[in-house]
Amino acid sequence: MFNLEVCTNYNPTGLDALTLENVNTGEFIMAFVGTDAHAEYGMQMQDLKTNVKLLNGVTPPQLQEANAYFQRMQAELAKSGHEISYLCVATR
Repeated sequence: MFNLEVCTNYNPTGLDALTLENVNTGEFIMAFVGTDAHAEYGMQMQDLKTNVKLLNGVTPPQLQEANAYFQRMQAELAKSGHEISYLCVATR
């Protein structure tokens, strides 16, 4: 069973991330959603722009926000003696 800790459903950069706690093991899993070619509300265009920037060696705002989200969650969990156990990325 998982407990949803934090969810970033929408970010202007197109980032979609969430952090889950496995209540049986106490482990924390951070999940990032990758490019969604079928996204609603125009977000697929933001994802595609991010992909093009990656090919050009530019760090896109979406990746900067992903790093900031990771740092915020790691700091928040550290306050209670926890840390991120796993990272995963999914695409559709």
